[in-house]
Amino acid sequence: MEGTQPGTPTAFASAPPHRRRWLFLVLAVAAVVAVGSISVYVLTRPPPIPLTVSDGSISKLLEATFADYSNTAHPIFRIYTATTYANESGGATSTLTLRLYLGAFYDPHMGVMLDLFPVASGKFAPDLSPTGLTLTFNQTGRQAWAYGYPYATAFNNSLPGALISFPGPTNVTSISKSLSQVAGNGSASMLATFQNTSTTGPYFEFRYPAYIDEQDPLGDNAFFGIRAAVTGPFTPAVSVGILVHIINIPVTFSDLFATIERSADGTRWNLKVTSAGSGYSNTTTYLRVLTLDGAAVVSATPLGALYRSPFNGSIAYIPATPGSSVVSLGDLFTLSAALYSETDLMQILIKPATADVILYEATLG
Repeated sequence: MEGTQPGTPTAFASAPPHRRRWLFLVLAVAAVVAVGSISVYVLTRPPPIPLTVSDGSISKLLEATFADYSNTAHPIFRIYTATTYANESGGATSTLTLRLYLGAFYDPHMGVMLDLFPVASGKFAPDLSPTGLTLTFNQTGRQAWAYGYPYATAFNNSLPGALISFPGPTNVTSISKSLSQVAGNGSASMLATFQNTSTTGPYFEFRYPAYIDEQDPLGDNAFFGIRAAVTGPFTPAVSVGILVHIINIPVTFSDLFATIERSADGTRWNLKVTSAGSGYSNTTTYLRVLTLDGAAVVSATPLGALYRSPFNGSIAYIPATPGSSVVSLGDLFTLSAALYSETDLMQILIKPATADVILYEATLG
């Protein structure tokens, strides 16, 4: 008589072969259904809208003597503009523009001051539905500290020689109430979200103005940059930036002082040299006229070439002592008021091998 060992399964305890086949079949079907459901989810998930982005970021060089004289009455003033274009395949072209209004001056009591007014604005195709905006500031090569904040309403800021006026923000709400203070090298950001992105018009438009203040010391070789970036259900993100390289040129402005006035009949701008003690030659000293955004209206021209006005009466250099080859007290520059605006920037400079040295700079008005 056969017996079974303890713990040894008997033959009848094993599942019949046809029952095992049914179990495997059920598990296989369940796995196929699970894999199939995942595949369907992945295939129907909406992908980001692809964009072809042409980055319009720019870099600028700002050279001047900042810290050697007080120029609070006539600050260095610039307007820089950069635009990035984003194209959809077969769709509309969207734009993101960053405009930077910069005023730089030296205050004997507070040191070098930079007033920066970045304004980010955009025209986006409605199907892009942008969701967020980041405005980032960074600086290197400086020990200065900076802070800032977004503007919640329209504002006017009167820098000497220039009035900056903007409407308030459009279709954007600021999340950050201020720019975290940056001390020395570093960066900080401000965040905002968009409103009314479901507009039925041809574009969704927005504007985001802000203010950033920097203070002394400026340093001899410094950089600061501002970048606006817009995100949403598209790829890549759309951004644009402006990088400014600042060089402080150590020249004493007391060597040359001048005053600008409009003539009594309003036809000319007259600049009279009130102090010139370093014997600048009129062959190595130049005059240049720029627009506020830095474009040259009149390229750097030796003063001697302006004698008796080769520019058909538009600009003339008249030495106080006829025939003198040295810039002297009482010398007169005249510029046509019909051709040159009160916001145009006049510079008197020398051009050594290293870099231009600006002896005098002021807006005409």
